[in-house]
Amino acid sequence: MSYDRIARVNEVLKREISEWFEKNLASEIEALVTFTKVETSADLHHAKVFVSVFGGEDQETEAFELLEQ
Repeated sequence: MSYDRIARVNEVLKREISEWFEKNLASEIEALVTFTKVETSADLHHAKVFVSVFGGEDQETEAFELLEQ
């Protein structure tokens, strides 16, 4: 699979994850949560999702606990 195709898949995943989060979980958190990057494996079986949380340490902990559910 070409690098360009994987880059497009990563961007689509990032957008879809962001939209899902906004619709389903954003109202439960007082912090601003941003999905900054997605890296998928070449075979598309695994992905790393990078998250940025703007808020205090308590809001960061709350956000990651909610995301891990």
